[in-house]
Amino acid sequence: MSIRLKFQTIETNKNKAHYVSEHDAEIIFNFLKKTKTIQRTLQIGLGDGALAFIVLSFTNKLHIAIDPDQSKVQFDGIKNLKRLELFDLVDFRDDYSSAVLPKLLEGNVLPDFTILDNDQTFDKMMNDFVNIDFICKKGRFLLIRKSNNPNNQLLHQYITKNRVDYSIVELELEHFVLYEKIARDIRSINDFQGINC
Repeated sequence: MSIRLKFQTIETNKNKAHYVSEHDAEIIFNFLKKTKTIQRTLQIGLGDGALAFIVLSFTNKLHIAIDPDQSKVQFDGIKNLKRLELFDLVDFRDDYSSAVLPKLLEGNVLPDFTILDNDQTFDKMMNDFVNIDFICKKGRFLLIRKSNNPNNQLLHQYITKNRVDYSIVELELEHFVLYEKIARDIRSINDFQGINC
């Protein structure tokens, strides 16, 4: 069965403003398959479990998922992954990313592929990005949701204008941007390009 057909079995709440399209699911899966080196994965914001399903369908390895708000979506992500018999591969952290990410750094957990799939205030999203950057090594990837949320747009602007150590991977994604960390951050204290929404 193709990834697209398997993906269609995920039960989604149609009232949600955001979803992972079949198109994006297939592109992300094919990227993972082509890259081959991705083993360790991390996700902030589990949602309905669609992105975790895509990652686990490729890696079949432990996937860390951070989401203190599963109750707000009636535990859809956990239910879907259990129904698909993938939840045993999920290290689920029912806590805030601001608490979990520093612990991962302490434990030297260095993911190959990280997903930031939530919209928060800009400072919370920026905090997530900074903490992810600490555990993201050169040649690793960061997938971030793209939405109409002005905070989300500011984060993408900040990365594009100020973080030359990250490069956009050109994929025809509808709702996400994939970044690759291509170098160490060597900016001086005066390096900053303004951002606005």
